Amino acid sequence: MTEQSPPPLIDIAENPAPEGGIVRWLTAADQVRLRAAFWQPGDTAKGSFLILPGRTEFIEKYFEVCNQLLQRGFAVGILDWRGQGLSDRPLRDSHKGHVDTFSDYLTDLDCLIAAARAQALPPPYRILAHSMGAHLSLLYLYRQPDNMAQAILCSPMVHIRTQFMIHALARTVSFVGNLFGYAEAYVPGGRVYDPDRDRFEGNLLTGSAERFARTAHLVRAHPRLALGSPTYGWMEAAYRSMARAIQPEFCAAITTPILMLYGSEEKISDPHYQRRVARQLPNCTSHCLQGASHEILQETDAIRNRFWHALDTFCGIAADEAPG
Repeated sequence: MTEQSPPPLIDIAENPAPEGGIVRWLTAADQVRLRAAFWQPGDTAKGSFLILPGRTEFIEKYFEVCNQLLQRGFAVGILDWRGQGLSDRPLRDSHKGHVDTFSDYLTDLDCLIAAARAQALPPPYRILAHSMGAHLSLLYLYRQPDNMAQAILCSPMVHIRTQFMIHALARTVSFVGNLFGYAEAYVPGGRVYDPDRDRFEGNLLTGSAERFARTAHLVRAHPRLALGSPTYGWMEAAYRSMARAIQPEFCAAITTPILMLYGSEEKISDPHYQRRVARQLPNCTSHCLQGASHEILQETDAIRNRFWHALDTFCGIAADEAPG
């Protein structure tokens, strides 16, 4: 892993960056360049959180979350996955979300952990992950069950509720598309992300109009952050990985203490399978947050307050230590 000149964080009025951030270009083992950022709290840190975003997401979307972890006394590290944010993108059409195998993402996570240690982020390490990041956390914890003290997994991507066709047909289409050489083509109905076209009304991500608009403001400020629909290749890789992650023997091997949170209004990753995985994990506490959609960390204040209460309880943070 090597580092090059760091790019700046994208700081806009609607989404100011936490103070004191250190931004780095990282080079993964397969030479893919990744963008990462690190923060230390003002006082002695209680430990560190590694934030693992979901598909399409980027560092700036988590500034608010970073601030709240820093206020609790934790150091923070976060990255743009390959193909997302300002990290390297594999295809000429940069809006296509593509990866050949989800193992590539684990290479990114190994790189982030090594960089966090190089930046002297103190142990113990914890994971805070959303959707695809939560799925990748399960893969990592299966491989390295003792490397993380705890993991908080929000809306883990364990079974996609496909919008454009039923699950079984979508699984077949992704397999056939890859078989006939369309791995780098958009899935049916796929398109670029346009913040002026995607509306808050009817969205499946969040009930917070303010935070939905904030993401659009960030992409308008820096269009290279945008990511559109996945490719056949990404979808096939996702289906293969999800099929593995819901198996009882796979889950039984993950002994890390886990807090799993999912929303009652979840329409993207099937809550039935989230509950199933939670039951199969030997050391997992799970909660359904009433009223929450897919992006719990980007939800309304009322829902996010319930999320932070659950995290504080799980991490043993006393009420007088948590920010108001």
